Amino acid sequence: MKWTRRAALGTMLSATTVLGHQTIATTQTDLEREVTVEIVSDAEAALGLTEDSEDGLHTNGELFEGEPRTAPARFDVVNQLTELIDVTVTTDQFLVTTEPAHRHGRTVDMGSDRYEQQLEPGAAIESLTLHPSAVQSGASNTESGLIDIEAEGPRTSIDATRTLTLEPAISIDGTRHELARQDDGPTISIELDRVDTRGHHLERIALAADDPVFAGATTDDISVSIAGAAVPVRVARHSPTSLAVALTEPRSGGSGDTTIEVGGLAGGVGNGLAVDPIQLSLTSTMGVTTVQSSQK
Repeated sequence: MKWTRRAALGTMLSATTVLGHQTIATTQTDLEREVTVEIVSDAEAALGLTEDSEDGLHTNGELFEGEPRTAPARFDVVNQLTELIDVTVTTDQFLVTTEPAHRHGRTVDMGSDRYEQQLEPGAAIESLTLHPSAVQSGASNTESGLIDIEAEGPRTSIDATRTLTLEPAISIDGTRHELARQDDGPTISIELDRVDTRGHHLERIALAADDPVFAGATTDDISVSIAGAAVPVRVARHSPTSLAVALTEPRSGGSGDTTIEVGGLAGGVGNGLAVDPIQLSLTSTMGVTTVQSSQK
């Protein structure tokens, strides 16, 4: 377990005194009294909160304090009490899950704004993962929100609120697409400006539309280029309204304009050649960024 930027919840004063934290600084007991408690770091508190990050820094303070984190952010919740507790994590801006957004080359459930679990004494919820919830026209901006962590037991009531700022796992300055008529049917071209994977490998690109326009697309109909160089891909998932391609040679991190062209589009593309909007999800070894493209 990595112990990183952490903050105060509180420490036990007696068997019937429950924990305070730096945000509220008071607690409740089973006698309905309010007491002030000694402030300690999140990791040392009876409800331990520890950040699971790549840098492995070991510093005192609040969970997720300081600089913005690159999405997704992860943390552990540890029951350091002597009683069973019900833990509830809610967010106002993010999606929370215990399963990473990327696993073995596939995208999984991104979670919801609420997570609940019972914890025995000494047990932990490992790698609670927080993802951005917004789908944007460009994905270069940060997203900030609150995380509320509650724990209830026979003699214990804890409520801690922490602030998190997330930067997208993949930065994209802007995106747009257009359709053109070809001899074998309409072709869609999607342009993404200055895609930056922050040093991680780009592995997968997924497209989704409201209409069944991808029904006829095959691997031979799809081309991807990054910074002017063609990148070989294969179809990883395909339905009439969605298409996901995996890079057969995952692209290393860096900045570059990216173009995706898909031919063999179905006849569902009308005479006006309108497919708008298109949602794109780019997956790297770090996480997933989702943006929405508008037609030129």
